[in-house]
Amino acid sequence: MYDFGENIFMNNEKYLDEKILGQCIEFLNEIINNPSTADAAKVEASNIKVEMVKNSDTELKIENLLLAKGYDQAIVFIDSDKVNVVVNMEEITQNDATKIFDIVSNQSGINRENIKLTNNR
Repeated sequence: MYDFGENIFMNNEKYLDEKILGQCIEFLNEIINNPSTADAAKVEASNIKVEMVKNSDTELKIENLLLAKGYDQAIVFIDSDKVNVVVNMEEITQNDATKIFDIVSNQSGINRENIKLTNNR
């Protein structure tokens, strides 16, 4: 049986993440493009923007790799040196966890102990 509730939850979480990212980048662009902003603040805003875009790109790569390995609708959140992965599974087996941790660690460069894996069921 297909569970529409789980599908909606996963899609909504990703939509909200992308919306917040867009708003943050827009705000950072305003800081960067404002002629009255100090140079140091522009550099800092630019560095934050680059990191956010890099993290978003890495999240998407991981999600696509997980999808290719059969992990439907996984959501990945990278925050500095930590990663949260939410998968749409009843139960996460040790074998599944190992595969997921390998993909996430290899793509993000973040150590396994800083990766949190949960299911949304």
